[in-house]
Amino acid sequence: MVESHWTVDEVVERYAPIVRKQLKELQIYKDYDDYYQIGLIALWEAYMRFVPEKGTFATFAMHTVRGRLLTELSNETTYAARHQLTDEGFHYIVDEHKASRLELEMMECYIETLSERQQTWLKESIVQGKTTAEIAKEYSVSVHTVRSWKKATIKKLKLKLA
Repeated sequence: MVESHWTVDEVVERYAPIVRKQLKELQIYKDYDDYYQIGLIALWEAYMRFVPEKGTFATFAMHTVRGRLLTELSNETTYAARHQLTDEGFHYIVDEHKASRLELEMMECYIETLSERQQTWLKESIVQGKTTAEIAKEYSVSVHTVRSWKKATIKKLKLKLA
């Protein structure tokens, strides 16, 4: 039975094992502390929303915590699929099949202002995730040349977005 006047500490003390069990069942070991915190927040939110007439708190808390952890895992997976950290920096990967028509149209107005080489760098590096060396080899130019395309592209886009 859940008391309606419990503090956060009392709820955590009594029901934190639910969070730890869900972390174990979902095999969450990487960033454990972050996910544990997310689970505790979900536990408190479950306590705040709980209606005793609809069942037991433990069951409701377990489903709420598990749902929140699964949502966070899904968000992390989506983020990882769309972002890539390389030796050359951070890249946002655009999947044209998943990008909305509006997103593509918004990108197109910026891409049109770029030179052919700058567009090449943007599409090869950002959209397709190729490295500077791969682009240089494909277009039979030096790595330094591709870096100059990158530098000019970023400079032009910054001016356009400012």
